Amino acid sequence: MKTRLKSISFLLVLAFVALTGVNAKVASELSLTVESDPELEIERWMVQDDYWMPNSVEVTPEVDEVLELEQWMIDDCYWK
Repeated sequence: MKTRLKSISFLLVLAFVALTGVNAKVASELSLTVESDPELEIERWMVQDDYWMPNSVEVTPEVDEVLELEQWMIDDCYWK
């Protein structure tokens, strides 16, 4: 019984090693392909200082409109 278990486990280990060896051989062949990225192109907005430093250009600040109170806003009947 012990001999049978040892032989079965040995065969399983041998099969596992054989299968991983085949997969490793295929993986090494696939890793030899050379990959390259497309060449980068510099666009105009990438080198403009105005784009990267918007505070350097003097711009008039935006001003909100003045809010006015209306009658319905202060009417107690409306809010009850």
